[in-house]
Amino acid sequence: MTDRLLDWFIKSNSPIASIIKSILAGLLLVILEIILLNNKNPLILATAFLFGMAFSILIQLKISRIKKDKQNEFEQKLFAEVQRIEDTFTMLENGEELSSLELNRVQPLISQYHQLRECINRGSVPKNIVEMLSSIAEGLENIEFRRNLRAQNARKEKQLEKQKKAKHTENEYITYFFKGCHSIQEIKIRYRNLCKAYHPDNGAGDNDTFEEIQKQYAAALSIAGGSV
Repeated sequence: MTDRLLDWFIKSNSPIASIIKSILAGLLLVILEIILLNNKNPLILATAFLFGMAFSILIQLKISRIKKDKQNEFEQKLFAEVQRIEDTFTMLENGEELSSLELNRVQPLISQYHQLRECINRGSVPKNIVEMLSSIAEGLENIEFRRNLRAQNARKEKQLEKQKKAKHTENEYITYFFKGCHSIQEIKIRYRNLCKAYHPDNGAGDNDTFEEIQKQYAAALSIAGGSV
């Protein structure tokens, strides 16, 4: 009981505790004046008492201001980490779907975050809560980074696959009339022969087939590095 009362007296910033501390500081200065200087003048002792009280009040105000500044700094860091986690939650919810491995990593972090929020709401805040929230934020940001990297790689693979299919289709398209041609010279010879066979002025030719030959001819030369 005495230890708890002493602890309250030392740490408390209540008006009662502040008054008691000021009175004790004044009395201490009076006692020192009597013992050390052997001074028993009532006016001097009253002045020493008031000076001790004033000095104690100034010290307590200074300490209170320091504590308030530290508390404000702590609350700002706390809010910043909470906001950082909430922002990462939003990005995770609005982005690509998480994989099962990513979900398994996210769920414990979310659970730990909710537990800390409950502690904040109850007022029983752990001393290292800022570090704990920072660790959760870093874990979530790491998952978000990996998820984005995975999604980016998936998009690249999809694009490459699309390009391969387009190239394959283009090659099939080209080899329809120019199959077996391995040089620009062979492509041009084949083109002249096809024009003779399928030109609209010939009896066996028609406009659609001739236009198709011309398109494939231009594409074949483009791939072979030549020009029409």
